[in-house]
Amino acid sequence: MFDPSAIPDPASDRPDKLYMGNWSYQLAQGWGKEGVKEFMRIYYAGVKYVDDQVGRLLDALKRNGQDKNTLVIFLSDHGDMLGNHGMVWKTTDSFYQDLVRIPMIISCPGVVRAGQYAMPVSVVDLMPTLLSAAGRKEILPAGRPGIDLIPWLDGRKNAGTFPRKYVVCERIDNNAQGRREVLPGAKAGFMISDTQWKLVQYTNGDRLLYDLKTDPDETADLASSPRAAATLDRLRHALAEWLEQTQWRGGMDFVR
Repeated sequence: MFDPSAIPDPASDRPDKLYMGNWSYQLAQGWGKEGVKEFMRIYYAGVKYVDDQVGRLLDALKRNGQDKNTLVIFLSDHGDMLGNHGMVWKTTDSFYQDLVRIPMIISCPGVVRAGQYAMPVSVVDLMPTLLSAAGRKEILPAGRPGIDLIPWLDGRKNAGTFPRKYVVCERIDNNAQGRREVLPGAKAGFMISDTQWKLVQYTNGDRLLYDLKTDPDETADLASSPRAAATLDRLRHALAEWLEQTQWRGGMDFVR
């Protein structure tokens, strides 16, 4: 169904130096260009298969007269490196857009206005949004993070009033004691983005900074650029605030 020779080449064939030891890069290097194209071909076929199954579900809703009474949300837990930056799959410490900018497609006739939204939403927004759509906001646990997206999706509010300025992703190394608990000195990587700028910060002090507006393929690290110093400080401060709010116990020296 998919001819490898017809699949466009990735935008970049090399990652930042930080990630050259990652398995995602080493695996792609071992496969070579033809092997990566075969991986991409199989991935395309997998996406087509998922799309077909979603179509079956939507057709079933229509046949049963429930298509105009159903909120449908399509999303994933992560993306995959699809040859970009010379990497495949997800076994990498990186936070490239290929991995973290997942789809969130929401449809509900009479509620969700058609269009593309540029707000910094997160999967933590799903619970309050679903409960709001079902008319059960009162059972939302107190203090639960997340934003009810319905007022923005139905047009009552515009994107400029969205209360969240940043989205954060984290990757924390395994707990040496085998528990789901962050220990002092834990090794981790974090990403914080305001949708234009993205800071990637590691507990060992390594950091990367990208301007996604002028460099959507993330090929130019601006962490050491004097012109981006103020932006870097702003994002580091925002990340430090988020770590304090979420009771991060691994130590804060790397963001100070």
